[in-house]
Amino acid sequence: MQIINNIESLAFYKNAVVAIGSFDGVHLAHQRLLKQLTSVAKSVNGTSMAISFSPHPRTVIDPDFQFNIINTQTERNLLLEKIGIDVLLIINFNKEFSLKSNEEFIRMLIRNINLHTVVIGYNHNFGKNREGNINTLKSFAETYRFNIVEIEKQFLEEQSINSTSIRKFLRDGNIEKANALLGYEYFAEVNVLQKEINNKQLQIRLVDDKKVFPLSGTYPVRIMQHEAKLYIGKDITTVIFTNKIDDIKANRKYNIYFI
Repeated sequence: MQIINNIESLAFYKNAVVAIGSFDGVHLAHQRLLKQLTSVAKSVNGTSMAISFSPHPRTVIDPDFQFNIINTQTERNLLLEKIGIDVLLIINFNKEFSLKSNEEFIRMLIRNINLHTVVIGYNHNFGKNREGNINTLKSFAETYRFNIVEIEKQFLEEQSINSTSIRKFLRDGNIEKANALLGYEYFAEVNVLQKEINNKQLQIRLVDDKKVFPLSGTYPVRIMQHEAKLYIGKDITTVIFTNKIDDIKANRKYNIYFI
């Protein structure tokens, strides 16, 4: 997957099939949309392109809101690559960009991308004050001659699949539901601290404190090939192993998976 950080640096891509979004979590609904994206691109001998933003738009539009991410940018990019996206365009989302109208945004895409099709979720909004939606996009499609594929609302056993619900399930410690909606085991990168409580228990800390994490409790986890219990308390977070572990070292980073 090619990653581009400047829309004006885009090369010519034949029949670009595009999806736009933050894709935080790359959950089952995102996966449904992105697999449709790659399928359409293949059918028109085109290029599948995901357009995303950095930082997350919510942090710019509402900077006072305490916002937690499901994936870091690196994690999201790896998940997108795994799906088979050809090109990821990351747009710098700042205050100036947030003031672009929905039509200005579409015109920017038309100027820089050989746009064939936009694959869009049923409730996607874009442009200043989120004024752009599927109906305005259809109007632009007629004017600028590109196609639209709309993806309907996605459910799992009557539960709507969306990033907001997943964040809440993770904060509340409902890992089973969060993992079900994600379609994979939730994971986070942690630092193993120098302080060893004992030879079966290690103290850890999140590498990125913006990652959503359960507020408290004990959870089954896996680090490398080792299954363990994660204890999240008021002042300390520790991983408790059944046996002494020699291959997890202090002052190093590891992914911890909630199983």
